[in-house]
Amino acid sequence: MADEAIERVLKVINQVFAFKIPPQSSAAGHRADSWPKDPVWTGRLVISAINDATQIQLRDAKTGALFAACPISKDGPPAVTKVVDSSRYFVLRVVDAKSGRHAFIGIAFEDRNDAFDFNVAIDDHQNEVKREEHAAVTAPTVSRDFSLKEGQTIKIKLNKKSAEADDNPAPVKPMAAPTAAKQSDNFGVFSSFASPTATQPADPPSNWETF
Repeated sequence: MADEAIERVLKVINQVFAFKIPPQSSAAGHRADSWPKDPVWTGRLVISAINDATQIQLRDAKTGALFAACPISKDGPPAVTKVVDSSRYFVLRVVDAKSGRHAFIGIAFEDRNDAFDFNVAIDDHQNEVKREEHAAVTAPTVSRDFSLKEGQTIKIKLNKKSAEADDNPAPVKPMAAPTAAKQSDNFGVFSSFASPTATQPADPPSNWETF
């Protein structure tokens, strides 16, 4: 089962004023001195976050009914803009959840500390999201541990037939002794010079004639 997204409340400011503002008249930005003196709404401001999505909500101080919502997206257009002539006034880009249409309204804080806390809460959460994204990109890969744990053993299967062959080498066949016909001695080279056979001396011729 997937984890359900949990909404975190980052900041609650009990009093904030909302104004209907004229279009931006110069490239420098919105000016608070051009806004009407009377606000169109007064209530409570809540900054909440679900994962990396942040939203500014203007709610009724008593009933909690939603008056307007300003989603903050890192990839979208600027959701909060400071005015050029005051630190307590801001312009919000509010979006209707049903139609998707947007409009710009002005908000003001009576106390400068509330305006400061509003700024800090938004900046802190955006910086936190950036750190988490950076950590996810640079996180080292998980290395697997292949070492044996305590008590673990490893079995190795050997080739039994090959091992027996190595332990009992084949007997060496003895060489046949050379035959006498093939033997030779130190006098063999003189065998062709054998001494001649002794002959009996011939009988001397007899002086007697035979008749």
